[in-house]
Amino acid sequence: MNKSFSAATALNNLVKNQLGRRLRPFIDTRAVRALIVGYQRWLQPAVRRVYPLFGVTVMIGLTYKCQCRCVHCGTVPYRDPERSELSEAEVVELMSQAGALGAGGVSFFGGEPLLAKGLLEMVRAAKSLGLLATLDTNGLLLDRDLARSLAEAGLDRIGVSLDSADEAEHDRLRQTPGVYRAALNAIGFCRDAGIDVFLSTYATGESLRDGGLDRIIAIARSLGVRTRVLSPLRAGKWLKRDDVGLSPGEVALLRSRLSGEVYWESVFLTSPERPFMCSCASRTHFYVSPYGDVQPCCYMPLSFGNVREEPMKRIVKRMWGSAMFASLDSSVDCPMNSPRFREVFGPVLSRPGPGPHPAELASSPNDPREWDEWAGEYARDVDWLEEIHNRDLAALLPSEGKKVLDAGCGTGRRSRALFGRAARLTAVDSSKGMVKAAKEALALLPQAEVLELDIEQGGLPRGEFDAVLAVSVLHHIRNAEAAVRNLVDSMAPGGTLVIIDAVAGQPGPAALRYYLELLFRHSPLRLFRAFLDAFFSDTRVARHKRREVPLTFEEFRRRYAPLLPGAAAEVRHGIFAYLVWRKPGGASPGAALKN
Repeated sequence: MNKSFSAATALNNLVKNQLGRRLRPFIDTRAVRALIVGYQRWLQPAVRRVYPLFGVTVMIGLTYKCQCRCVHCGTVPYRDPERSELSEAEVVELMSQAGALGAGGVSFFGGEPLLAKGLLEMVRAAKSLGLLATLDTNGLLLDRDLARSLAEAGLDRIGVSLDSADEAEHDRLRQTPGVYRAALNAIGFCRDAGIDVFLSTYATGESLRDGGLDRIIAIARSLGVRTRVLSPLRAGKWLKRDDVGLSPGEVALLRSRLSGEVYWESVFLTSPERPFMCSCASRTHFYVSPYGDVQPCCYMPLSFGNVREEPMKRIVKRMWGSAMFASLDSSVDCPMNSPRFREVFGPVLSRPGPGPHPAELASSPNDPREWDEWAGEYARDVDWLEEIHNRDLAALLPSEGKKVLDAGCGTGRRSRALFGRAARLTAVDSSKGMVKAAKEALALLPQAEVLELDIEQGGLPRGEFDAVLAVSVLHHIRNAEAAVRNLVDSMAPGGTLVIIDAVAGQPGPAALRYYLELLFRHSPLRLFRAFLDAFFSDTRVARHKRREVPLTFEEFRRRYAPLLPGAAAEVRHGIFAYLVWRKPGGASPGAALKN
């Protein structure tokens, strides 16, 4: 163990393990809350410049195997018999990487982690690396001898699941006879062995109203342990259900149960007044599946890479810098229950998972009614800002004598400015309001046609266009793969495709460059008003920007790399990604795309 690793481990143990435990009884005092805020805002980010995973608990799924068949299971539905699970050696190597990067703990998960071979050795390895070791179990295998062995191996904390205070109901929900009695016995065995044990349950609207949750809390209290309460999650078997989340009133009921011995998700959330804290969104936890996929959490089937293929550090950096993390809505409840999060990432979440289905396949919300209502004012609000692309597009897509397709043409003003000498101009948009505005704008160009058409659904002429562009369009497309295929199918051999979208995560000077360019082109007063409308006023522009989820430049490149092999991509004007792709000459429509 090198000295730098020892320093990170010592700091983690001091702050999170020793001080955290001692200060827990005083968690609701003003002084302790101030310490927590200071740790999260200043100490943790500062140390992470050297140790990227400082303070993080890595949740490792050891296996998808489980004796139970829970009706609410959030992970086992993603089991794939054709993929191999991580070996003991791979888990130890994973923990070594985490420790070297400053991680504070490891949490063993499943399926049922007690079914994993070599569990005791993995616990010992975690402790030898200075990591806090925790585990979640259904309790079926946890007898007195195993509890003693886990304590001797160094396990710090263990959670035992209980879904109902009624024995028959708990066994029914888990579809396993005897699991209720096993869970209660397991809690006693772990408590007697000296392991910090808690009862883990989840609240439902029904259990909050009929006293079911209170009866579970009473059981935990009688056993001398705390209760961790989780929200019911739209994940796993409940992924497509819209009736499992808690209403605002039910969240208030859940909050009313919180106390020093009852916490909601995090050990720090013991007060009804404290805002919800998602460990995933706060970057204090992430998950590695039994197949090695790195995910934000075990219930979010989005893989950002696999530890068998590349270093964990690189994958986590990509994940935390992603558009998905920038858009996580976790102020009230788990992001998986957030309507906005599901609106943006629903199509990706619904794929068989977990992964590889990276977040760059997601899209910003797209409401046709918004574009219809905005069509009359879009030129005043946005078109003049997008003129920043015109000089680039004139060079990238020379149009004289060519057949041009403007996909997502909006008001048509860009087409009118750039493609007046095209042999044929086809402008398409899925919004009736925008199509009407584009027809008015292009009325004096006899070679122009405007079509109401959704490029995601198809319907474009095949093999015709020499130049195709999509400006600020494809980040709204739910199925980008289908839309790109349709665009490529519409292109003639040797034709050029240009895709432009704003990207997130650019350094401050890049954004400054964009505003300086605008200042050079437009009056300061007009820019100042646009800035207020976009960021501080309750305007249409501001409401739209709040719903946007721009990709990072890396995500932009990764999104199109498999669809448009050999495409060139770069950032221009500080914040815009430009992609240019030429269809191979002589290729049949769509042949260049990978299936």
